[in-house]
Amino acid sequence: KSDYGQSLGEAFAEHIRQKNGTILAFEGVTRGDKDFSPVLTKIKPLKPQLIYFGGMAAEGVLIARQMKRVGLRKTHFMSDDGCYTEKDFILAGGKATNGCYVTYAKQPDPEWVKKFTAKYGPRQTFSPQAYDAANILMLAVEKAARKQPDGSLTIGKKALRNAVADTKYNGITGEISFDPYGDRTGSVVVIYKVVEENGKRFFKQMVF
Repeated sequence: KSDYGQSLGEAFAEHIRQKNGTILAFEGVTRGDKDFSPVLTKIKPLKPQLIYFGGMAAEGVLIARQMKRVGLRKTHFMSDDGCYTEKDFILAGGKATNGCYVTYAKQPDPEWVKKFTAKYGPRQTFSPQAYDAANILMLAVEKAARKQPDGSLTIGKKALRNAVADTKYNGITGEISFDPYGDRTGSVVVIYKVVEENGKRFFKQMVF
């Protein structure tokens, strides 16, 4: 279990309990493992409606595929943004990932996605966030930099930190600002489902 996966699993389980749902089991896996059939076989007799996996696509895609092999065909798979990647989840998983659910931020600006894909290929999970983060940092550098008498530029650590904290930026992932703890405000989490339409498999935003 990683701290990342552990915290996600615990938060998900607590939310389910608050909604009067039942947690049938809480299991852990090791990052880098390839065979998850022992833990899936252990879970199978419980007949869960859904298995939630907190982790990355390398393991998530194997779990989704192996669920079918052990007979958990009626059990839904759901994961976090670590599995929101076309290359490492949808393409690597084949048809086994059809119907899987993944939570992620709202879709970035479609024009940016089109240009990025044309130049670099399928975007990775956090490509849009990395793009916005780089722009925020560059804007903060411009704001915090001070020209010295010899023509050089200096950037104070505190000034740079404050410039980032004061960010009000309209990025490709939406409006960006930060609370006193450094967390982004106004973030929207969306549920996506892997679907196949017109011969193409992709993450489709769900409306409940």
